Amino acid sequence: TAADPETVLDRLLVRRELGRLPAAQRRVLYLAFYEDLTQPQIAARTGWPLGTVKSHARRGLHRLRSGIERREPLGAAV
Repeated sequence: TAADPETVLDRLLVRRELGRLPAAQRRVLYLAFYEDLTQPQIAARTGWPLGTVKSHARRGLHRLRSGIERREPLGAAV
């Protein structure tokens, strides 16, 4: 079944905001959400310490949330 238009727009909005994150934060969140890796698995994959992965995840999620909350949804009337 095809996703409803709101779900598609939500996914596009999240993808857009992910693209605005610093590279390290974007990589950690991508690995977590799209490759379904845990933080220890991300640390092993990237070679970064677990604390660094956790920091990037926390900061990235905060920036992602802030970006989504302050921006107009895709397709909104201008």
